[in-house]
Amino acid sequence: MGALTLKCVLIVGCPGAGKSTAARALSEITGLPVIHLDRHYWQPGWRMPDGDVWRATVEALAAEPRWIMDGNYSGTLVSRLTQADTLIHLDYPTGLCLWRVLRRTTLGWGRVRADTGQGCPERFNAEFLRFVVNYRRDQRARDMARMADFAGEVHRFTGPTELAAFIARCRTFTAANAAGEFILGAACYEKIAAVEGVELTLAMKQRFRDATKTNASPDEYRNTIIDAHRKP
Repeated sequence: MGALTLKCVLIVGCPGAGKSTAARALSEITGLPVIHLDRHYWQPGWRMPDGDVWRATVEALAAEPRWIMDGNYSGTLVSRLTQADTLIHLDYPTGLCLWRVLRRTTLGWGRVRADTGQGCPERFNAEFLRFVVNYRRDQRARDMARMADFAGEVHRFTGPTELAAFIARCRTFTAANAAGEFILGAACYEKIAAVEGVELTLAMKQRFRDATKTNASPDEYRNTIIDAHRKP
C-alpha cells in the first residue's frame, strides 16, 4: 500500500458485503465522520424519498469536507465519486453477500439498525433479496463503468480477508498531517521510525516503500524498518 491521503472515502459494493462495518472500522482509525447513506435514504416505514430530494440530499452530504460514506445507490454514484479522493469497492461473491444479508435480517429481526433510517425495523424483503442475488448479473457492470474514470485511489477487494488485511495495515500506519488529512501507508515511515528510535536514510525509505507493495502483516511492516536500520 503506497501513500494514501484520506479526506473523503467512498465505500461501495453489493448489499451484504459489509460496507457499513468497514466504514466504522476506518472511522475508528482516522477519526473521519461516517455517513451511512441508508440512514438518510429510508424514511419511516421503509418509504423511499422523492428522487429530486434524494439527489439534493446526497449532493449536500458529499459537499462536506471530510467523510467516510457507505452505500451503493448507483443513481448517485457518479456525483459522489467526483467528491471522493478514495474508493473502496467490496467486490464480493453473491453467495457471501446473500448469506450475510440473511444472517443480518434473522439476528436483527424487528430492530432498527444503527446504519439505517429511523422507523425501519429489520425485515424480510423478497424484492431486496432478489436484488442481492441478481446484483452481479444486472448491476455490477454498470457500477464498474461508473467507477472506471475515477481519478482517485482505488482499493478493490474480492473477499473479507483482503479487506481485513487492508484495515490492519491502516491501523498500524496512520498519521495526520497539518491539514488534518490522514496519511496511510508508505508516507507513515517517519512515524514508525520515530516510535522505533530509528534515523531514516534514503535507502531505508526505499526498503519500506518496497515492503508496502506486498501483502504483509502489520508486524512484518514494522519489522521492515527495524531490519533496514540494522542493515548497512
